[in-house]
Amino acid sequence: MLNHEDIYQLILNKAWQEILELLHTRKKDILSDSLLLQAANTFRQES
Repeated sequence: MLNHEDIYQLILNKAWQEILELLHTRKKDILSDSLLLQAANTFRQES
């Protein structure tokens, strides 16, 4: 199961390609979970 902390950890490690793949493959999960959506928005602001 995808956790928002996983996304934040990737952001901290600047694993941009990995995050992009995750956002693409788990789009439906992210859109239905407010914590995942906030983590995705944080990535948008950081990149």
